[in-house]
Amino acid sequence: MRTYSSRAGLVIGLLLLCVGISILPLNVVSSASVGLNTGNGMPSMLPFTITRLGVHTATYSFMDTFRNRAETASDNGRSDSTPPTTTHTFSGTMGNNNWYITNVTVTLTSTDTDSGVNHTYYKQDNDGWNTYTTPITVTTNGAHNIRYYATDNAGNTEPIKGPYLFQIDTAKPITNHTLTGTMGNNTWYTTNVTITLSTVDPGSGVNHTYYQIDEDDWNTYTTSFIVSEEGTHTLKYYSVDIAGNTEPVKGPYPFQIDATKPVTTHAFSGTMGNNNWYTSSVTITLTATDPTPPKTTSPLPTPRSGTGPSGINHTYYKIDNGTWAIYTSSVSVSADGSHTISYYSVDIAGNTEPVKGPFSFKIDRTTPDITLTATRTGLKKWQLLANVSDATSGVNKVDFYVDSVLQGTVYAPGPYLWNYTGTGKTAYAIGFDNAGNSKTSPSVGGHIDPQNQPLSQELSLYRYATVQQEK
Repeated sequence: MRTYSSRAGLVIGLLLLCVGISILPLNVVSSASVGLNTGNGMPSMLPFTITRLGVHTATYSFMDTFRNRAETASDNGRSDSTPPTTTHTFSGTMGNNNWYITNVTVTLTSTDTDSGVNHTYYKQDNDGWNTYTTPITVTTNGAHNIRYYATDNAGNTEPIKGPYLFQIDTAKPITNHTLTGTMGNNTWYTTNVTITLSTVDPGSGVNHTYYQIDEDDWNTYTTSFIVSEEGTHTLKYYSVDIAGNTEPVKGPYPFQIDATKPVTTHAFSGTMGNNNWYTSSVTITLTATDPTPPKTTSPLPTPRSGTGPSGINHTYYKIDNGTWAIYTSSVSVSADGSHTISYYSVDIAGNTEPVKGPFSFKIDRTTPDITLTATRTGLKKWQLLANVSDATSGVNKVDFYVDSVLQGTVYAPGPYLWNYTGTGKTAYAIGFDNAGNSKTSPSVGGHIDPQNQPLSQELSLYRYATVQQEK
């Protein structure tokens, strides 16, 4: 809108002077005519207002009270009652769910086709108003908004536009893990292991977390899960946020499970006699294994077995009431008597086998002690008496011989005597213990044939036996 008034009066004065009109106190402008953009004047009163937008040319002439007309003059003016128009653009890499995953550049464009743009103003978030000069780069993660308006050279002010929202998340999620279980030795767990994944994302928030056990398929993590298969395992994981930022894969993180106790067995080797008595030294061999349990059903999508146990660390044994010793190789026991062995093993993970035993074994490597005496009890009658003992397994029996012919056997507990009727040259006895060891007594005798020998010789066995007994 433009109003014409004062400049017109100045023009009138100049025109009157030029035509030589005497200016009298009562000689004033009595009428005026104005032409807008055409030059054809129309009577008008001053001042007058132009309301059409744009650049205009006003042509006007004046007449005083004496009917003197001034020459035509013109003036250019501009009319602008429309405010500017401002628009915006956001530029950056758009991720998922309307989140930018890079910095965002905000560009404002203001136009005014009449008087022209004077200034553009913007306000970001809760900051103050600023004059816009160049595109604005926003680097802070989070939700943002922008407002703006412009003014033109005519003083028109655009209504505030906005707030226009945009979101930035340039940060990848961060995931960590915890393993829960009973830790044994040498970084082996001796129970099932519970795996918990924790993810934080300060921007758009976590969308999904994925994990992989060993070489199984990737799975979506929802809650803590249990790994029960024994052996050595690995864990990998990563997360993706709502904006689409993907965390680099973390891992593999190894962990080991061995919840199974070792199993130890024994074997005895030696010469086995009678009644479970060894008649030689006994060699004891211990064999320890740390088994992998069979494949079981587990919370994992694909039930599977681990790659193996931790292995045997040490095997311990104890003979009789002795002290515990570390087993390294076969153990030999040679002392006569009844013995026991106890043992157990510990694996590398620290699982301890319950003590096994005591397991009994008996050794008797010593023959019995035996002597023989012969006493005449009548014609062709003799009493053979064996004196026999065995300190370990004990006496089992005595066999009596005359001239190498078995006459009879007397079993424990004795007495070990045999009444012999007949003739012969020598007599002896063999004593047996319960382990099967045997010993032959010294022979006793002479001629004991009363039909072919004098009486003095007939009594030689008796005399010999008596002498032997007296010894």
